[in-house]
Amino acid sequence: MADVLAEKMAKGKELKDKGNASFKAGDIKNALKGYHEATLYLIGLDSSSVQGFVPSAAQVGEDQKREIANAHFRRAQARFQLGELEKADADAKKACQLEPKDASARELLQTIRQRNKELTEKARKEWAGNFQKNTSKTGAENSSSDGQ
Repeated sequence: MADVLAEKMAKGKELKDKGNASFKAGDIKNALKGYHEATLYLIGLDSSSVQGFVPSAAQVGEDQKREIANAHFRRAQARFQLGELEKADADAKKACQLEPKDASARELLQTIRQRNKELTEKARKEWAGNFQKNTSKTGAENSSSDGQ
């Protein structure tokens, strides 16, 4: 059982490392692919849906939890770079849950949420501005048709 776990961890780390190499090379889409594959692979270590083949959460050690958290963290970074803020937020949040003391994960989550707040505020102002323009146009059109 320990050998199977070690093999799975090695494969998950290999997939994460591929994502890291792509991220460093600026290939965000392939980085996301690598992190996603690593996350799925490593999540399988803690999956209750695959009884008998995969160890339970109690059997997954701190190193494995750290690797899973790191895969979520890296995937959150890639998704943030691609502008996928909701998915990035979910990944960063999961990383924080798995490794609550990880300052980098908490900082990334805060950055994602701040960016989402900024974009929401910007969109709100744009829509408010568009609404005001449209209502003033409609008002001007109504007053000119009243004079006819």
